[in-house]
Amino acid sequence: MSGSRVNERTFKVLHRFSGYFTELYYKIVELVKVPSLTLSLVIYLLDAWAVQSGSLLLQFASQRMQWSLGHSAYLLSIRAAVALLLTLAILPVLNQYLCRRVQIRPFKIDTMILRISYLAACVGYLLIGGSNSQGLLILGQSSGRSIWFTRSRQGLQS
Repeated sequence: MSGSRVNERTFKVLHRFSGYFTELYYKIVELVKVPSLTLSLVIYLLDAWAVQSGSLLLQFASQRMQWSLGHSAYLLSIRAAVALLLTLAILPVLNQYLCRRVQIRPFKIDTMILRISYLAACVGYLLIGGSNSQGLLILGQSSGRSIWFTRSRQGLQS
């Protein structure tokens, strides 16, 4: 008898969870019907994966370019220098110019920066993957993961 009670409880729990999963499935299907949202979500998830795979870039550079891991770690310094340059010089000057001289609204500026950042990331990742020279690898790495993402996310959240 106790075995049938356990099976009954298990069935009820599974039935309840199947309802939740079915509802979640239909909500995801509705979201996927919006192409711009789907593209943004995919790019955002790929970016999150790219952040977590920083050590893979070092190993890739080490193997592809025949560098030591210490030498390939300079790529992280280059990325930080590009991010610093963008944060302290390029983006504030560009933002001020577009707001005051061209008179573009801040939301439009943030949207443009977001689009440019995703384009730069796509080009950068393609350069990293297909790089046969050190220059292409460095160029792809500095454009693929830089402050563009941080700035664009901050702009959309504000």
